[in-house]
Amino acid sequence: MSDEVTRIDNPNSSEYVSQLLRLTIQNLAGTGVATEVTDAPAPGRKSSLIVDITIGLGVAAAWDMLKFSASALRPSRRPSTGDEIILNGKRYSISEIDEEGSDAPVDDE
Repeated sequence: MSDEVTRIDNPNSSEYVSQLLRLTIQNLAGTGVATEVTDAPAPGRKSSLIVDITIGLGVAAAWDMLKFSASALRPSRRPSTGDEIILNGKRYSISEIDEEGSDAPVDDE
């Protein structure tokens, strides 16, 4: 992975967040950006849930990818109230990502 990496967790094992992360990975496919995925079996389903991803992008670029993926999911699916991610240790609701004009969080490191 590059020097800049961002970890995105699915703390509540949300199916919506898992789809969002899966779409983000698909959007990065073929770009040369390194990705690592951790998934877990989904109870009562044949598929698995993505519980976290690590991508070789800085926080701002990762935020933009999440916003793009959320907008692509929007026509068919809306997040639930409790859907959230943890981006490099900081918790965000999906609605914060999906807000029009929301800016990327500042990486304090």
